[in-house]
Amino acid sequence: MHARLSLLLLILLAGASSSVLALQMPIYEGTAVLAAGQDEQDDGALRAALTNVLMKVSGDRSVTTDAGLGSVLGDARRIALTVTTRTLADGTRLLVANFDPGAVHDRLATLGRPVWHDDRPPVLVWLGIDDGNQKQIASANQIAALSAMTGRAQQRGLPILLPRMDAVDQNRINPVTLWGAPAQTILAAGQRYGVQTMLVIRLSRGMPWRARYTLIDGRNTEEWEQSDAQSNALLGAAIDGATDRMARRYAVERQGSSIGSVDWWIDGIRSPQDYAAAAGYLQRLEFIRDLRVLRAEGESLQVHLDLAVGERRLRQLLAIDGRIELLDAQSDRLSRLRLVH
Repeated sequence: MHARLSLLLLILLAGASSSVLALQMPIYEGTAVLAAGQDEQDDGALRAALTNVLMKVSGDRSVTTDAGLGSVLGDARRIALTVTTRTLADGTRLLVANFDPGAVHDRLATLGRPVWHDDRPPVLVWLGIDDGNQKQIASANQIAALSAMTGRAQQRGLPILLPRMDAVDQNRINPVTLWGAPAQTILAAGQRYGVQTMLVIRLSRGMPWRARYTLIDGRNTEEWEQSDAQSNALLGAAIDGATDRMARRYAVERQGSSIGSVDWWIDGIRSPQDYAAAAGYLQRLEFIRDLRVLRAEGESLQVHLDLAVGERRLRQLLAIDGRIELLDAQSDRLSRLRLVH
C-alpha cells in the first residue's frame, strides 16, 4: 500500500501544467461495460446505462434501488436517442447511450425523484495527500492519475477541475496550510478559477486510511470524515459525498408537488441537547424555506415548516443523514417527525 502511494506522489510531483483540465460530464449519456459477445443491441447493458443516467440527473444514488425502477428501465430502448459502442485504451468495450432529456425527466417524476439540471456549477477540487513524510496537493497536470475520483465524477455527472498549483497557487496556499485552512482562505486561493464551489480532500495514510472532506458552496460549508482500507475508495467517496450534498440544494421537483406549510410535531426530544440537535439540523436543510418553533410538550416539539419538497422526496432526503425520520401519518395527532437517537 505504501508503494502504491509513493507512485501516486511521484506522479503528483511531476511538473505542473499551465492549463486547467475541466472535466465536463454529460448527464444524459450513460455507459455500461460490455462483456465478450455483447454489442449495442444488448438490452441489459442499455438498462444499466439508463440507470446511470437516472442517478446522474436526479443526483440521488438511492434511485438505483427504487422499487419502481424495473418498469422505468423497460422503456430504455424507446427513449434512447443514440446507442453506440466505445473501446477504451485498455481494451474495455463500453455501450454508450444518450437518452431524451424530457423522457428522463418524466421517468424520474414517475419515481417521485427530482431533476438536477445540467447547468451544474464546476467544482474545484483541492486534493491533499499526506503519506506520513510529506504533504502534496494534486494539480491539473496529474488528473489522469486520479481515475478513482474522475471516474466517479463521470458516473455522478459532477463537473470537476483541479488547480494548476503553479507559482500563483503556491503563493496563496500550500499543502501544510491546506490541512487547517478555514473556508475563507481556500475560497481566496481558488478565486482565479472563477468558481464558487470547492471540495477539499485531506487524505492521510494510516491503518486505515482517513479522509477529511470540506465542501464549500458559496456561503455554505459542510465537513465530514471517512476511513477505509483503500485510498481510492475515499477518493470516490469524496465525489459521492459532495454530489449528494449539492443535489439536495439544486435538484428540483415538478411544480405543485411540494408539501408547503405544515405544523408538525417532532418526537424524541428528551433534553435541551436534543432540542438543539433537531432545530440545528432542520435549519441547515435547504429545502426548508421557513422554520419556527411553536411549543414544547413532554418529549415532543411542535414546529412550523415550509417545505419545498414532496412527501416522498422528503423521506428520501431525511434518510440520507438518518438524523430525523418522517413517520407515517397518524389520525390522532400530527406527529410526523422523530429525532433518531
